[in-house]
Amino acid sequence: MRSDPGLERVVRSWLQEEGHEDADRVLFTVLNQVDTTPQRRAGWLARRFPILNSTNLRYGIGAAAVILIALLGFNLLPPGDTGGPAVSPSPSPTPPALPDGTLEAGTYVLHPFVPPHDVISITATVPEGWEGFDGIGLLPVTGAAGPGGMGIGFNMVSGVYSDPCRGDAPARPAGSSVDDLVRAFRSQIAYESTDPVDVEVDGYSGRQVSLLMPSDVDFSSCDNGGFFVWEGSIYAQGPGNRWDLTILDVEGSRVVILAQTNPETSAEDRAELQGILDSIQIDAPPR
Repeated sequence: MRSDPGLERVVRSWLQEEGHEDADRVLFTVLNQVDTTPQRRAGWLARRFPILNSTNLRYGIGAAAVILIALLGFNLLPPGDTGGPAVSPSPSPTPPALPDGTLEAGTYVLHPFVPPHDVISITATVPEGWEGFDGIGLLPVTGAAGPGGMGIGFNMVSGVYSDPCRGDAPARPAGSSVDDLVRAFRSQIAYESTDPVDVEVDGYSGRQVSLLMPSDVDFSSCDNGGFFVWEGSIYAQGPGNRWDLTILDVEGSRVVILAQTNPETSAEDRAELQGILDSIQIDAPPR
């Protein structure tokens, strides 16, 4: 008995197009067995069965080939690929807004700026032992003041005081660009400033300059009881207080990140503060 050459050609053509060489080899073996197996006439039939004609046999071989191809094709699928629709990952939860007071370790969102800059948000991750300050800053529960405190603040600076110890002196405008503000800080003689360096935070570029508060001034004798560098700033936290200012252009808005330490801030505390700075992400709509 012979298999149908037309059926064999169709099946082989499908297998060659799909590149299933192993399936082709198995099918060849099956067809070869059908071609060469002797067909015996039964001498005695204990039970009468209907006789298969050649057309039925062809259909039977074809159905077996289809089942074999389906099984082999399923086994060739990548592990875990069931052919079902892809499941989209769940969106990450939005971090909570920064509250005032002691914080649990985690990630928080700050909205530290007034309109029209309130569309800019800051995300930061803090360890245990920190607290939120008025929605605009972070400081350890041990405090920011000298001789060993530290803190982080977020600011918009429009001008600097000509005399930081005089609260009634008007602030001098500081232009609108990053370099304008750097020049304003550098021109002040009431404190020391470092040479600016280029920086980048979360894809936003800018400049960093450090201010070193004087060590020979009694800040308590200043107007308003403090040494204020710009309108709306914190005041100096003690002699030798250092302010590392990162000044960024964020979609046309000038954002200042203040990281302040004191002469006796420990190396461990400085590393903790730097970890928070490194975690900062900025979200702002494109201009």
